[in-house]
Amino acid sequence: MSAVTTLSSTQTSLLIIFTNFNPVKLTRDNYPLWLPQIVPHLRGGNLFGYVDGSTPPPPSTVSSTIDGVTTTSPNPAFLHWTMQDQIILGAINSTLTEKMLTHVTC
Repeated sequence: MSAVTTLSSTQTSLLIIFTNFNPVKLTRDNYPLWLPQIVPHLRGGNLFGYVDGSTPPPPSTVSSTIDGVTTTSPNPAFLHWTMQDQIILGAINSTLTEKMLTHVTC
């Protein structure tokens, strides 16, 4: 797995993208072989929390009050979390056989 850093003026968080990652594809019969290939990549990138739920999404919006007027806007942290979550989902889905992928719901 390689990490690609994407930085913008509003976001300085690391965005992990899986590249050069070709594990054994998950079938009905090889979960014990498949799992130890996936988990180290997720833990190594500090991403396992997206899978086990210990890294929950932040609120989708943020509110600010200026001169007594409250406005709501998209939360950049939520947008980043969603992007990272979808990259992880895509990476995991790419390790499933076609037959197993038919059992996945998004």
